[in-house]
Formats: sequence, structure tokens, C-alpha cells
Amino acid sequence: MLEADIERIDVPGGDLHEWAPGRDGVGTQGTLQWVFHSRQKVSMMIRILLRPVTAAIVMATGLLGCASSPPSHFTRTADDFTPCANAPHCVSSQADKASARYVEPYAFAGTADGARRALLTAIDKHNNATVERADRRFVHATFRSTLGFVDDATFLIQPHDHIIDVKSSSRVGYYDFGVNRRRVETLRDQFKQALAQP
Repeated sequence: MLEADIERIDVPGGDLHEWAPGRDGVGTQGTLQWVFHSRQKVSMMIRILLRPVTAAIVMATGLLGCASSPPSHFTRTADDFTPCANAPHCVSSQADKASARYVEPYAFAGTADGARRALLTAIDKHNNATVERADRRFVHATFRSTLGFVDDATFLIQPHDHIIDVKSSSRVGYYDFGVNRRRVETLRDQFKQALAQP
């Protein structure tokens, strides 16, 4: 296309634009090519468009902080967890075995104290984990995601049955996309490795 074929026009705002006709010169097949010469205006437009997104993220973070208070109770008795809520973001070894929320408890062959130490070692391998409480038979740890979501993992050591009952649940949201189940299974493998250490 020759320079003579390009008609230069001014539009409100002061930016220079170009009208380039199509191959047929004029008519319905003409092609309008807008060439923006002001990078500053484009940058400003991007910032304006991103403001609502930024505000939404800030608001969501604030709401999340308000909604992330821990449950008032984790257990009903010394041997029993409170049941999982109806939302599918919870798994428990004390759920009905036919339920989608059921996971196997952690088994151990040695002493309860040795199992407790191995459990704490497994939890300690997770950088996003914090042990909130570690009693002789009960352990509570929180796991925080990069977005600030908090999950509660609780463990009941059952010395006579040589198992550790486990429950893991998200504090907010509905679906967890399998995060709690995968965490329980990862901790199970790390627990077994810790038990095998001399």
C-alpha cells in the first residue's frame, strides 16, 4: 500500500489515526485500521480497567479474614470428632465408610507417644502448616493456602486400637477440589516414613 493511499484523520483526544482502504479501494470491503500512537493513554486505560479487579481482590481478602474463624468444637467426646458438615470440603476417618467423606485412619504398631511424635514430624514438613494444639491424644493443625484459605486438620490418637483418627476440613467455601483428601494421604505417607525412622 502506497503512502498516498492512506488518509490521515484527527479524532477527539488528539491522537493520530489512519484510514486504510481495502483492496477494492472503497465500499463495504474497506478495512479500518486504528493505530494508537499514545502509549500513555493505553497504559491509563489498562489501569482503569484493572481497578475493579484490584478492589474485588481486596474485598475478598477482607471477607476471607472475617470468615476464617475456627470451629467452636472439634470433638464431641474424648474419642469422637464432631461430624463433617454437609459441604463436600471435609473428610474424616469417623465418617460412614460408605460415604464420600471417609478416609482410612492412620495405623501404627508402636507406642502412642511414638505415633504422636511421628505425626508431628509429618506435619512439620509442610511450610504452610501450624500446630495449634498438641495434647497427649489430640493434635490440631491449620494449613493456610497462598490465597489465605485456612483448613483445619485434627487428629485423635486411639492407643488401644493403634490408630490415629483424622479429620480435615475447610473453614470457608463449598468445594475443596479434593485438597483435604490429598493432604490427608500425603500426611499418611509422611507419617509412615517418620515411623520407620530409628
